Amino acid sequence: MQDVYDHIENHVDESIDLLMELVRQPSISAQGIGFDKAPGLVKSMFEAAGMDVEIIPVPNDGHPSVLGTSDGASAHTLLFYTHYDVQPPDPLELWESDPFEPERRGDRLFGRGMSDDKGNIVARLAAIRAFREVRGGLPCKLKFLAEGEEEIGSRNLRPVIEQRGQDFKADACIWEGRRTKPEQRPLHVPGSEGHPDHRPARQAVERRTLTPRSPPFYRQPHGA
Repeated sequence: MQDVYDHIENHVDESIDLLMELVRQPSISAQGIGFDKAPGLVKSMFEAAGMDVEIIPVPNDGHPSVLGTSDGASAHTLLFYTHYDVQPPDPLELWESDPFEPERRGDRLFGRGMSDDKGNIVARLAAIRAFREVRGGLPCKLKFLAEGEEEIGSRNLRPVIEQRGQDFKADACIWEGRRTKPEQRPLHVPGSEGHPDHRPARQAVERRTLTPRSPPFYRQPHGA
């Protein structure tokens, strides 16, 4: 795997540029902002990674999901679940910069959705690109789902699955993302799901560190 890891590190600046582009595009599901362009942007990024891509409409005038698929060397299928929608950036006075004009300050990246969950989307795209360019293709079949309503409770995901469940069938699923410290120690934060509306949590800023030999996108602290 070292050749794959090396490719990811050698192209990390390109991945950061892709992430910045994705963060600049608002996709605030609770307010319906940005969905005239956001699904198409995700679709174009999936296509650039060599996938066949479909924008999947959802009921009740909801925000669509994006599904990318790709063949691989194995008969087994891996499913990536992510989401491209983000929480509202309020209160804006707690931000030091525009949440949708991402900034790089030293080894940190700042912007709404940088970690939850657009960084995870780009990290997976970096892995796909590395396998294609280093190994000549993916080791297994792949389905890559980016939902547009995770931050509002995935309220239209169930009927989509009921109608098209076979399209999401896989042998294994990697869900969204969790934190890993720079020293490669997994970080587990219990009780972190949901969105409690209290100011201390919102004072935290989404941050990523770009240290060598660590995952290219790391968030600390949780709660932004």
